[in-house]
Amino acid sequence: MVAIGSGPLFAGLLAYLIHNERSDRRWLIATTLAVAGLLILFFATPGDVSQVKPIGVLMALAVGAFYAGYALAIKRLLPGNSPDAVIAIVFTLGGILLTPFLFGADLRWAIAPNGILVVLHLGLVATALAYIPFARALRTVPAVHAVTLSLAEPLTAAVLGIVVLKEHLTPASTFGMAMIIAGLGVLEINRSGNIRK
Repeated sequence: MVAIGSGPLFAGLLAYLIHNERSDRRWLIATTLAVAGLLILFFATPGDVSQVKPIGVLMALAVGAFYAGYALAIKRLLPGNSPDAVIAIVFTLGGILLTPFLFGADLRWAIAPNGILVVLHLGLVATALAYIPFARALRTVPAVHAVTLSLAEPLTAAVLGIVVLKEHLTPASTFGMAMIIAGLGVLEINRSGNIRK
């Protein structure tokens, strides 16, 4: 929740600091609503919040910053290039950078029948089917908007938890989900011309 919730905030900050892009009022309102809704949803979710560790929160904030930087970088690489090619290169470079972590790791699970299915699911469904459309959308959607729109992910997870896992829908979680929907709705009302340099 911290990682994905901080992503839009870092995207707005990085867009301003690196590219001198100032987000308009509509993005600020939409992001404030969606992030506030995410926080309400987080605290309404059953679990012991006292178990949250500061180092974990800092690492999640770093993930949010890197995700925002990733979206901004993809946006800058797209002009004149195929979105599919850009994503292929970015993930190939990412795989190369992660290669040293494979040494010493026990990967026997990956060659088991169930492990192969997990690897295929992660590669084809969770990565390719998610990030290829994301890169294609970045051709027309400002990067800061795309990062805010990605807050639909925890909303979808909450809905699946209710529908599939029969989790209890509390008034607080309902309100949090409604705020996320409202934020995303505000952002989608008029996406053109929302970023000014």
